[in-house]
Amino acid sequence: MGSVMRVDVRGEVLRWARERAGFTSQVLHRRFPKIDDWEQDSGKPTLKQLENFAKATMTPIGFLFLSEPPVERIPLPDFRTRRKIRDIKPSPNLLDTIYLCQQRQEWYREFARSEGELTRKYVGSARLTDSIDKIAEEMRHELRFDLDARRECPTWTEALRMFIKQADDLGILVMASGVVLSNNRRKLNPNEFRGFAISDDLAPLIFVNAADTKAAQMFTLAHEIAHIVKHHGLQEISQRAVNIAADKAFGELDEDVGKTQAEIDLEGMIDSSYDKIIHPRLISYEFEA
Repeated sequence: MGSVMRVDVRGEVLRWARERAGFTSQVLHRRFPKIDDWEQDSGKPTLKQLENFAKATMTPIGFLFLSEPPVERIPLPDFRTRRKIRDIKPSPNLLDTIYLCQQRQEWYREFARSEGELTRKYVGSARLTDSIDKIAEEMRHELRFDLDARRECPTWTEALRMFIKQADDLGILVMASGVVLSNNRRKLNPNEFRGFAISDDLAPLIFVNAADTKAAQMFTLAHEIAHIVKHHGLQEISQRAVNIAADKAFGELDEDVGKTQAEIDLEGMIDSSYDKIIHPRLISYEFEA
């Protein structure tokens, strides 16, 4: 028999994938008896074992071939959690939920455009100088969800159903689920996130973590509508547009000429300054909403 082909992957990347999924090595040891050897670079998995490991840890298999663990950040600013934004290390369940919502929003945007729908006037309609009472009153008016409407709902479940319908009637794509992609084994954790908004003039989207209580879901939906009315998502994109364009340009240049050690050190400095520059702005958005 020929020798078994092993895949040359880095142990620190496998360790990152395991920890990212929230597993200890003991938990995975039954399925992967050699996992400790793999993580210590004293053994290598076969391609089939690596594929199974990627599936078990909910990791895109391409990540496992990287020379070092990637830095994953939540790819949107309008994000509600019980924890401080600074402390968030996104789980695979959260990231996959965000990516799914982005795909569905893209479809929704193209559908709305093909139907000739107009941009949503309420998106970004609030000004920084507007009072909270004024914004709240305008939101109630647009949603037609005033005190009388709420009194007609005998339970939180009925109130939430009405609230979602009225938001949907406004053209907001509201998604609510307590699991990832109908997979009951991948439950969403309200302690990690309660919901988020992806602002857009034509296809605003809100995701609500349905694993939370009905009352909390009501508050999350209202909170994320406030983000859309204030247009925080596009504020953030606008402020970072120059940096995004520069990143793309320098990324193409890197492919041609490679990176010097000075550039690598500079990238590290930029990553460390992310918390100081971007995060305070995101936190201010949370207080405003």
